Amino acid sequence: MAKEMVILDVEKLRRRMSLTQEELWKKHCIYRVPAYLKEHSPRSYSPQLVSVGPYHHGEFHLRAMEEHKHRAVQHLLQRSAKPIEDFRRAIEGDLQRLMDSYEQLEAPWDDRETFLQLMMLDGCFLYEVLRGYSTARDYEDMDPVFSFHGFLNICPYMVPDLLMIENQLPLRVIERIYAVEHGRMNDENGHPTNELVHKFLSNTNTMLEMPLGLHVLDVARKGITRGPFRRLPEQRLPAIAVRSSSELQDAGIIFRKSPKTGIKEINFSNGTLTLPPFSVDNSTESVFLNFIAFERLHPGAGRDVSSYMAFMSGLMNSVKDVTFLMSTGLIEGTLGSDEAIAKLINDIAKNVFFDPSSSLCEVRDALNRHYAEEMKNWSRRVREWRRNLRDTYFKNPWTLISLIAAAFLLGFTLTQTVYSALSFYKTK
Repeated sequence: MAKEMVILDVEKLRRRMSLTQEELWKKHCIYRVPAYLKEHSPRSYSPQLVSVGPYHHGEFHLRAMEEHKHRAVQHLLQRSAKPIEDFRRAIEGDLQRLMDSYEQLEAPWDDRETFLQLMMLDGCFLYEVLRGYSTARDYEDMDPVFSFHGFLNICPYMVPDLLMIENQLPLRVIERIYAVEHGRMNDENGHPTNELVHKFLSNTNTMLEMPLGLHVLDVARKGITRGPFRRLPEQRLPAIAVRSSSELQDAGIIFRKSPKTGIKEINFSNGTLTLPPFSVDNSTESVFLNFIAFERLHPGAGRDVSSYMAFMSGLMNSVKDVTFLMSTGLIEGTLGSDEAIAKLINDIAKNVFFDPSSSLCEVRDALNRHYAEEMKNWSRRVREWRRNLRDTYFKNPWTLISLIAAAFLLGFTLTQTVYSALSFYKTK
């Protein structure tokens, strides 16, 4: 009987611990990236200019920005004419929730006072960065970080750091700081904190109708998706890739640039594939790898960006595909060569697959069906023959000259043969 009671008690304890762990999992939104994800491009997950939050705080190459963080706190206190205790109390009231946002908190950050000081310092700094970029700047013109000159030269390097999953601060900290300075909270849709982030990242005034984001990375991801894709009933389909843009072009599909931004604008209708332009620069790899890592690590985040990258990597399967999409304006890049862009996209999309319930699967399947039907048509074979002829003989001028010379020589030889034959019969 005693043995049975022990077993029952252990089972009860296991259920209690499991429930507590499940509740804690729901609160996590900032994660350490596991080694298997970092293996391909570890630099993409490690900030190079500024740390935000506990995971990279104190790293030697990031210490130069710490001085500017303290200046940001002082400037905020002067402008708001509010004592630091007001900001401290506002953040402290939500401290446990903020601590639970992090998947791991090791010493010294598991100490409440130490963690609170970090939230104050990094929160005020991030608030000043976001506010300074989207509103009138009240720093000195010579300020190395917060002036127009500073934003022009520092922001391009700061943005990729602020979009790394390990380098995040809960936006609730920014919300609390905003509430103290302005004497009011955000409304139910998370404004204006979301808008501060969105304008900082995109330099637009478009509104994001959504609750307060989890952090900067979360708002950025939702900004480019413009909400989740329409969901299909859960399917279990094989991992089918979309055809490359060259193959789709051969099948007579027309590519058109969408006037709207956001990856929800991808659709296929009446033989026309409409896509938003895809911008490529030196930060593209880091940003998208962190989007994808967040979707893999955060339950409930969905896999919209992962599906999007699986779709785009299919279209950009080769250098030829990138060259074509660049010519149509569907790729806007400053990365360098078409080869570099093709490699970048395919590197990002390694081991990334479609979400079976994403509506992008419908677009992919419609494109592939259209391609399969066109494969059966003679007109498609003629187009492919003409394309091969063009790519093989007419792309290089020397090849074209050689072809013309060969054709002339063949024609001359045939003419000479016919003339000789006619002369032979006439003399006979």
